[in-house]
Amino acid sequence: MDNCFKDDEFIVFDVETTGLNCEIDRICEIAAVKIKRLVIVDKFSSLVNPQRDIPDHVSKIHKITNQDVSNSPVFADVWPEFNRFLGRAPLLAYNGGFDLGFLDKQLQLDNLSLNNPVLDILLMAKFSFKQLSRYRLIDVCRFLDIEVQCFHRALADAEAAAEVFLKMIVYFKNNDIDNFEKLYSMFKIR
Repeated sequence: MDNCFKDDEFIVFDVETTGLNCEIDRICEIAAVKIKRLVIVDKFSSLVNPQRDIPDHVSKIHKITNQDVSNSPVFADVWPEFNRFLGRAPLLAYNGGFDLGFLDKQLQLDNLSLNNPVLDILLMAKFSFKQLSRYRLIDVCRFLDIEVQCFHRALADAEAAAEVFLKMIVYFKNNDIDNFEKLYSMFKIR
């Protein structure tokens, strides 16, 4: 069990959006980090023109403005490179239902598809750290002594979530979750 997940590849992704409702709001930033041999080995990040305004109250959270995305590519133009980065690896996201909801809606609108399995790091954190009273990404990072320079930017959040995942592996080993099939059966969201 010492080599738990050592030969697996994972992609941790995150999106920033124009709001909270995937039916009317859109992705304005997408990022991911690639984990191989339990190390972050590559990163992808792109602003995305959401083809709608980012409300001021939302810009105050992630610091992405309408001006920032006005000359950025639309999602359909970002997707080929992002999809190549993902490959067939399992995808992980913190509070993954939110990110996956936006990603799936955008893929549907652009007549694109994604077939990778998706797991939720938030569910993993709730399983691993039952003593916590809050499970925001910032709370779990603090609990695990993970330093993060900023939150609410897609790449920074993907990196933080990846570090949380990597630190949880010891908890998985202690609970006999020693291969991807077991991990997927417990924490899948697709």
